[in-house]
Amino acid sequence: MKKIAVSVVKKDDKYLLVKRRQKEGNLLWQFPSGGIEENENDDSAAIRETFEETGVVCKPLFKFGEREHPDFPVKLFYWLNEYIAGEAFVKDNEELSEVKWCSANEVFDLITSNLYEKIKEYLEKQLTK
Repeated sequence: MKKIAVSVVKKDDKYLLVKRRQKEGNLLWQFPSGGIEENENDDSAAIRETFEETGVVCKPLFKFGEREHPDFPVKLFYWLNEYIAGEAFVKDNEELSEVKWCSANEVFDLITSNLYEKIKEYLEKQLTK
């Protein structure tokens, strides 16, 4: 089973989202993510994929958890990462068409796929702060 690292990058009260060029199922907007390479840790993969897709440098804060995706045959590893540096832009033109920083409310509006429960709970808590 393919392993994917998902990077929830936080900058102040905004979160980095990327828009796929091609919709996959009901997945269009998502957090930066990509395959975990052989002998690579999932936190390192989340950081590398964020940089390769958006030019943003980040560091891991904590792992939300992991699960097998309900719609695709992949295992996902979810990380909350802190923004360190870089201007977000579409660095991966083949896969992505847009990047943007979003509020927690916008994340709920834009992500139409099955949002991981622990990320959903985390974002809901951010709304009440």
